[in-house]
Amino acid sequence: MRQELQGVIVALNATWSDPWVGGVESFVSETGSWAAFAMTALAAAARFFAKQGPWAALVLLGVAGWILQLSHAALHGPFAFMLLAAAAIWLAWWERHANATP
Repeated sequence: MRQELQGVIVALNATWSDPWVGGVESFVSETGSWAAFAMTALAAAARFFAKQGPWAALVLLGVAGWILQLSHAALHGPFAFMLLAAAAIWLAWWERHANATP
């Protein structure tokens, strides 16, 4: 059992410190972080220019992406996803009310 545990520790440490797929500052981590920010910023910009949402909700969306780009570990990640959820709920509410009014 001790040998198996040591093997798992070695494998996890090797994966975590790998410059391509490892943890912080690896190629995959950095690419994913910037992609998340780009996605939220571009989605917010597209909705803003199409006048499809209140500007404050769109700012929340962009800020959520920026915070997620900084880090998705505690406390950044939970805060970023809270802002993302708040923006999504706000935009859904806004769309429902915009479509309900004649």
